[in-house]
Amino acid sequence: MTSHCVGLGDVTGALRFYHPAYENKGTGTFDAASAPLQYTTLDLPVVRADDFLAQHGIGGIDAVKIDVQGYEPNVLDGMVETLAAHRPVVWMEVSQPTIGELARRGGLTALLPDGYRMYRFRTSYRCMIFHNTRLETCTNLNPQEEGGYLLIPKEYPL
Repeated sequence: MTSHCVGLGDVTGALRFYHPAYENKGTGTFDAASAPLQYTTLDLPVVRADDFLAQHGIGGIDAVKIDVQGYEPNVLDGMVETLAAHRPVVWMEVSQPTIGELARRGGLTALLPDGYRMYRFRTSYRCMIFHNTRLETCTNLNPQEEGGYLLIPKEYPL
């Protein structure tokens, strides 16, 4: 695995990034609606995954993890060709802004090639100490709850 210092989205250019001003740096985002309460901004490079992978000769994409605080639909929109050609498993986090943006765009069905199934990670807790996580089958490709989702091509056995 190789890290590249670039964000993925549905456009190529510099985008405003909302950097949290507190300890949890994982809540930064390119999505203004999902910006943390206290933040600083900076402009960062963003590219379409399809373009980036082609330019760098990267192939054989088996799995993708997307957790970008509301910007998930933009990332998926920028990797349509990659999803169709490589059929990777996609693990993505979904928040309320993501649910709203997905609905506006016609759901995940509008962003994924045919033949994907969706599962939700369902975690139950006992006494806030012990937990159990299981995969729960979703009836359609439109997440209605916040949480982690796994998108699996139908040709993959589960």
